[in-house]
Amino acid sequence: MLVGKAAPRAEGDDETERTVSVADPAGFIYAFGKLEQAIEELVGAGGVKERLGVATLTLAPIFPDDFPAGHLRDEYADICQALTRLPPEEGSGQGSLQSTLEAMTEEEAEALAKSLFSVYTSAAEAVYGRSHGR
Repeated sequence: MLVGKAAPRAEGDDETERTVSVADPAGFIYAFGKLEQAIEELVGAGGVKERLGVATLTLAPIFPDDFPAGHLRDEYADICQALTRLPPEEGSGQGSLQSTLEAMTEEEAEALAKSLFSVYTSAAEAVYGRSHGR
């Protein structure tokens, strides 16, 4: 079980500890490593849709179930669904990721990139604890 500080308390309290229960800690650590690689792709050169596409391919080997039940799993599942929401046109040779990215606005791509970064920061807090490196 991994323990980290995560959510702010209501009504002015700074922070509270929250336990993140992981059925497969090794799977979560692997998923976190892939998430780190994806974030490195997101902050690289190129347009946001291009960077988001490369980051998504980095995440291909991991699934929502690799994350602990709760907000991390749900947020990651939402991102995966948003990145593959459009089926490719028949005969286009594209996958659903490529067709979705092409139809997406820059603003939508930016929002998804921010969501992916949010999942990363939450996962980092679960792995390292909120005080690590700060």
